[in-house]
Amino acid sequence: MFVRLAALLSTCATCAAACSAAPPALESCAQPLGGVWQDGDGRQYHLLDQGPTLELYPIFPSPPPPGASTTAGVYSALVYDFTRHPSDPELTGERSQWLTTPTGDRLRLKMPARIRSCRDQSLALLTGSESSDLSRLR
Repeated sequence: MFVRLAALLSTCATCAAACSAAPPALESCAQPLGGVWQDGDGRQYHLLDQGPTLELYPIFPSPPPPGASTTAGVYSALVYDFTRHPSDPELTGERSQWLTTPTGDRLRLKMPARIRSCRDQSLALLTGSESSDLSRLR
């Protein structure tokens, strides 16, 4: 069910991005960043920019966190939450995901995340030791 929902969201996001005018080139992370973004592997993300806070949602099935056991339980979809600080050119936040264990316990798994730069039509996402360059879809 989740895979079908992710595929539907991906299709909708791609269509919406294709039907809208290209956003202006970015000069900094202080500018509006909302929209659909894509990494080098073709995976898409939906970024909601709410001014001081931003949320980034992968539009693909979420993998378990790095180093996590695939038999530990059921993992929820990922979400990235960022905060925009006027004096900081980077956006700081966290990547989080819920784990429901076989006994029914729910654990929130978090790791630091940052958007390090926003230039032209791309941004640099850093999660733990992994980095990805995301490009805004047109």
